[in-house]
Amino acid sequence: MTGPFSIPQNGDPLVRHMLLAIDERELSLREVADKAGLAAGTLSKWKRCSPRLVSFNAVLNVLGLELAIRPLPPKGGA
Repeated sequence: MTGPFSIPQNGDPLVRHMLLAIDERELSLREVADKAGLAAGTLSKWKRCSPRLVSFNAVLNVLGLELAIRPLPPKGGA
């Protein structure tokens, strides 16, 4: 499903997943930005540039998501 905003296929994978999560919840970028305490155009700017981690985390919290760090799978042949 694609909402009233575009989801760039060549953008940052984290931002792309965040935008898909917003779209799946049928929320607007403005609504999520407001709830996260961010300026209305901030999420749209992330389509072109990387977000600050604290701001990205605020949006994930609004969506009921969290960012996790986990080990990479072992490389084959090691």
